[in-house]
Amino acid sequence: LQDIEDMLLLLVQGKLSNLTVEERLAFNVSLRMFTRSIVIQGCVKDLQLGVESYQKKLNLTRPDTYRSDLKRRDKDRAAAMIQAIEKMLKMRSLEKFVGGRLYEGDLRMLQRTI
Repeated sequence: LQDIEDMLLLLVQGKLSNLTVEERLAFNVSLRMFTRSIVIQGCVKDLQLGVESYQKKLNLTRPDTYRSDLKRRDKDRAAAMIQAIEKMLKMRSLEKFVGGRLYEGDLRMLQRTI
């Protein structure tokens, strides 16, 4: 980092006379980009340390993701959906067996044909 600062100082003082104007401009841009990247990396590191300390403060290192009530509710919902799907499949197979006609909820007529 000290070498980069020294090179930037030489460039600003105009002591790099062996370089052309385009080379000095490109060198200036690259030095400034490198300096910005170092500053950004330092800020990101500080931010990461701040987030880690905040997580430790709130004890968020291992969030509580297990909830038994969600699992039970999901099981009941899945069972109800399976029953509804099976009922629809039975009705569809009965309708196909009878001849493809839809009975629009008239189950007595459907049962009589079987």
